[in-house]
Amino acid sequence: FKILYMGRDEFSCSVFKHLHDAKDVWQELHIATHPDEHVGRRGSQLSVSPLKTLGQSLDVPIYEIPHAKPEFKTWDVNAPTSQAAPSSHMLLTASFGRIIPQRMLAAFPPHNRLNVHPSPLPAYRGPAPIQHMLMAGERETAVCVIEMLRKVDAGAVWGREELAIPPDADFATMRDLLGDVGGRLLVRVLREKMRGTASSIAQAEDVSAPRAPLIQAADAMLDFARMSAEDIVRLQRAIGHQVRHRRARDDVADEVISLHGLSVEAEAPAFLTREAGGAMLHKPGRRILVRCAGGSVLGAREAKMQDKAQVGAVDWWNG
Repeated sequence: FKILYMGRDEFSCSVFKHLHDAKDVWQELHIATHPDEHVGRRGSQLSVSPLKTLGQSLDVPIYEIPHAKPEFKTWDVNAPTSQAAPSSHMLLTASFGRIIPQRMLAAFPPHNRLNVHPSPLPAYRGPAPIQHMLMAGERETAVCVIEMLRKVDAGAVWGREELAIPPDADFATMRDLLGDVGGRLLVRVLREKMRGTASSIAQAEDVSAPRAPLIQAADAMLDFARMSAEDIVRLQRAIGHQVRHRRARDDVADEVISLHGLSVEAEAPAFLTREAGGAMLHKPGRRILVRCAGGSVLGAREAKMQDKAQVGAVDWWNG
């Protein structure tokens, strides 16, 4: 195949490594990814696509998409579709972060446009399946290779691999695990296509299946009266790498507190208040204890005030 591979993050890199190593499935291999972007306060940091960095290290041709979404809708990439017979064109995506325009999909044969999606579809369609699975406390998951349609994540399934979610797994663990499994699965599907043995199964429509919308800052706002300690620990595992835990105080409207190193405490001192949100410093354990929903207790080894350094629980408590 002559392959155009579109992605950006570490998940797409894990998949791509397997594709690049499987030199029997491609004649040409090209990458399309996001351009460099200035982020942070006043654009002081340059964010570079991890896939771009990987591709450069492997001497793979790289094409950067436009910054603006409207321009991307009309963007033409001059590889590899202009040189080979249409049956050899292959469009592959993994965690690309943009909806592929219909005009680009139409440039490839319908069965030759595949996406690697890290969820047991039709459950967790959307851009943040790993995070939402962890937040929901799922114990099993899957990665699927699906055909790309106009409707996002709804195409026929060409390959599916199920796996257990390890206890205490966080986002980075599952991202790398699913990326590795997904890369192997993608290569297997491509080899089956080359042999003429590949087959697909129409994806079931399940209106009750959970979805995986983009993570918002509000998803990290703690509500100790509504959320149990276990809920909060799962939240940290899911999005602690991405969005800080926050608690806005009523008496200081602009104050935001981030809690880190979280754990569910099996026991708590008798003098810890039963009121949700009540907190104390547990000096022997060097952690802050917070009462949560259902009487559960959350432990935090570190804390951080907005715009200040992250410090240990004792130092934070003592100011």
